[in-house]
Amino acid sequence: MKKNSDCVISNISIMLLLVFITFQISPIIWTSPAMSQQEDPQNVKVESSNKPDSSTSVPVESTASGGWRLVGAGDCTGRDVSGSTGPNPDNLKCTDAFRDQTAVCWEQSCTYKNIETGSCTGGTSIGQMYTCVPNDSGGKKADSVTPIISKGMQPLTPPSDHVIYTNGNNRAVQNGPKRATTFVIDSPHLVTFIYTYHYLNGGKLPGKIGLKHADGTIYGPWRAEGAIGPGGIPNAYWFVLPYVELKAGNYTVTDSDAETWSYNRRSSNAGFVVIHGIRR
Repeated sequence: MKKNSDCVISNISIMLLLVFITFQISPIIWTSPAMSQQEDPQNVKVESSNKPDSSTSVPVESTASGGWRLVGAGDCTGRDVSGSTGPNPDNLKCTDAFRDQTAVCWEQSCTYKNIETGSCTGGTSIGQMYTCVPNDSGGKKADSVTPIISKGMQPLTPPSDHVIYTNGNNRAVQNGPKRATTFVIDSPHLVTFIYTYHYLNGGKLPGKIGLKHADGTIYGPWRAEGAIGPGGIPNAYWFVLPYVELKAGNYTVTDSDAETWSYNRRSSNAGFVVIHGIRR
């Protein structure tokens, strides 16, 4: 009996010991998952400072200053000095040494030409044409690609005055009219608004528009402003607001850049023009 009693006591002791051990260990077992979710704040800070946020693009800073001004659509042959990928010109290539020179860009690439933009004409691969305008801000960092678009991008807003004459249409055009643009008025008019069309302008800025009476009287020419045309082409329209009194008679419209003046057969091969005014 004593042997059995000793065995029972021994078994009870072992069971008590196991219970004691279990209660001592279980707090650690059940709290360890919670503890594993609590990271040291210092470690979190260090990790976040070394890992870039994948949802935020890190801007690449440029040490060069400068910018490109979009002046129109055009191209010229030869004079290529470099190129880049993408639809916009690279500001790093617009330096003081390249001032007033040219970039022509298409959907996937740009070409840089050592020719003044105003002289870059005659090419057949028409693209968006830019001129180099370095930023003289004393080393201010340039954006990666930020074309400067200002004049020539305003919408054309003709007045509500009567249309004295128009020969434009919505068919395809080409440059260099084959005949003079003429019109006739049978009574005096106050001319308030004139615009000509230069869709394939090759990047040229607006010039001058004038009128010449059959008797030799010259009206103007007036310095034109540019307006955006179909497809977002800057300076596609050249317009003036002369507010000049015209006598009755036959007139010829003059445009300082016939080489880029648009025409087609429907305009009888004459340059497109629209003239607004008030009958006197």
